[in-house]
Amino acid sequence: MPCHFSLTSFSTLATTGLTALLFSSTNSGFAAPVPALSADSFVDSIGVNVHLTYGGTPYERFEDLIKPKLKELGIRHIRDGAYQESDFFHKVKSLAADGIKTTLIFSGNPPAEVIATAKKLSGAIEAIGAIRW
Repeated sequence: MPCHFSLTSFSTLATTGLTALLFSSTNSGFAAPVPALSADSFVDSIGVNVHLTYGGTPYERFEDLIKPKLKELGIRHIRDGAYQESDFFHKVKSLAADGIKTTLIFSGNPPAEVIATAKKLSGAIEAIGAIRW
């Protein structure tokens, strides 16, 4: 005699069986759940490498292009070479006033210059890196 199941009965049976299979073992082989992080923490993990002193490029348009676009994207961290120019210092401080902190990369600069630059940009930088050639 053939056995007949309605589609609803079969679906319920399959779901119940699958649920029992998934949760029947204390060591199911699945990783423990990881709590989701906030979108804000993700955004805070993003940084952009910039070249604020590059002349003859769109970087010359700091006030009307670069700064507004960084703000529009929600960027909070940038990285650039450490330049000893007042215009560069102004740009870094201007970005910091809008919540965008800078990591400066020095390349062969004497330690006294690195310290002096860090003092000039206190509050606007969040890290310093050095490259030795």
